[in-house]
Amino acid sequence: MKAPLSLATSASVLFAVLGCSGVATPPAPPRPAPAPEPVAPAPDVAPEVAPVEDVGSVVSIQVENPSWPASPRVFSLEDQSGTCVWKVSGVDGRSVAFAKTSGCPEQVVWSSQKLVAWFGDHTLVHTWKADHTERLPTESGAASCQAPVPAKNGELRRVCLQYTDDWTLDGQRFPVGETEDGSMGYGLKGRTVVAPRNDGKDVFLPGIGSKAFAIVEFYGPSGWERAFAFPTMTDSEFGPGADVVEPFLGSDAAVSTEDLQECCACGQDCAFDDDAARATKLGFTDAESVGSLEVGSGRAWFPVLFGDTPHASSPVVWCATPDCTAPVAWESVEGQLTVAPRGKHVLVGSEYSGAGARVYEAGKPTPVLAFPDATTAVWLPDGALPPL
Repeated sequence: MKAPLSLATSASVLFAVLGCSGVATPPAPPRPAPAPEPVAPAPDVAPEVAPVEDVGSVVSIQVENPSWPASPRVFSLEDQSGTCVWKVSGVDGRSVAFAKTSGCPEQVVWSSQKLVAWFGDHTLVHTWKADHTERLPTESGAASCQAPVPAKNGELRRVCLQYTDDWTLDGQRFPVGETEDGSMGYGLKGRTVVAPRNDGKDVFLPGIGSKAFAIVEFYGPSGWERAFAFPTMTDSEFGPGADVVEPFLGSDAAVSTEDLQECCACGQDCAFDDDAARATKLGFTDAESVGSLEVGSGRAWFPVLFGDTPHASSPVVWCATPDCTAPVAWESVEGQLTVAPRGKHVLVGSEYSGAGARVYEAGKPTPVLAFPDATTAVWLPDGALPPL
């Protein structure tokens, strides 16, 4: 897993509608002209503004009452000649480009209060109500930090990791010890770490990994400040034990691009089929197994490779029946995939990001949406947070 914008400028979104007409032709008697054929509206586009130099600066942003496409919707970040275009697209073909930045963020968090974009060395935060965007630094004495999340009180908070050899932080040794069953752990008294009490409420630490402190920080007048810290065992900021801090983040209801990257390797359950005959029939020559997900009235099938987790990989086919007598082949990016169904549609793109995604409808061979320049593409929830 991983983790989320700068100076706001209002901008209008332009709409264009195309039409065509016909004219009656001799000989007599004349016939009425045929009705004009309907033509889908052209995609909405953000105003053309010259990009700026530093990565993550906002070039334009339009978030006040845009005419969003109907659900289901895809949120994408698209790299267009060094400028990152932020879009919301519907499967009806409508697309609204509502912001541009001079580079694409690593993660975006939507909440009822703020839109947070994480670029690694800085964070851009857009406050919906004030229609204001500011740029925050990410300096920290800790080894690595996650993307900030909006707290319910409007404050930004984040988790950073600082590694240790002996459970000592800033000269203070934390009371991590052996629990009654021989495991390693500690207790909590409010936000204070205490020695194991063997009362069934201890925090147990995994037996493997690196010793580290998960440090909760908040952004205040003096920048990022430490609130409190908890021991953890982990080899990354998202490893075992780090989740103990989550109740202390006080997070506003939020969704992030990382949370929305659904696929076999991202926590979504797939049905696995080890039938070699099925793999051969579907043309999956290098599959360790075969995975499938329900899409519409049938299933999408794909090869599966096993590592730390199951990984979906290309190609992807759709079958209306279990025997797959008439498979519909879907073109996808090469390598390991995100395969994310949404009703009768499925998003197929690069694993963990959706980069280069295509959206298909069950039974149809050509995509209804394509994002060849996308660095990120994810489904937005139907009940997406404001302003959607």
